[in-house]
Amino acid sequence: MNILLLTLFELFFARLDTAIFATDYTITISDKSGPLTMMGSVAMQGEKFVGSVLGMEAAYDGKTLYLYDPRSNELTLSAPKPWEMADTNPYLYIQDLIGDTPLDVKMDSVSGFPKSVSLKQDKQRIKLSLRHSRWLNKAPEWKVTKKGAKINDLR
Repeated sequence: MNILLLTLFELFFARLDTAIFATDYTITISDKSGPLTMMGSVAMQGEKFVGSVLGMEAAYDGKTLYLYDPRSNELTLSAPKPWEMADTNPYLYIQDLIGDTPLDVKMDSVSGFPKSVSLKQDKQRIKLSLRHSRWLNKAPEWKVTKKGAKINDLR
């Protein structure tokens, strides 16, 4: 990969420690059984995030992980260990990949936002495409609340 693109991506990613980033995304995971495509949205700042994918809503405020499943109208609250967050938290997932996994990054030359990030991991090819990316001036509420939902408090 072009070293300049990787540096731009790393600079963008480093800014996430303090700035609030929001985007809509499509993630495509391809393997021998074919592609699986999911669409969602996310806002994040450092380890905090709030987002949705496949109808589910998730948020992490730095202490509590909130997962809402509308099919069962259940809101699950947990206090995960740091290593348990690596697959759930987009910031931590990308942080794990930088430096360890060859990434193919496409950056938007005007906005400075990533347009797509592709990687090959084991026998899977993963492509994350971003659209409507923006910096937010105000932090969202880093939690999910649903009136009338059954609460499963696992903290």
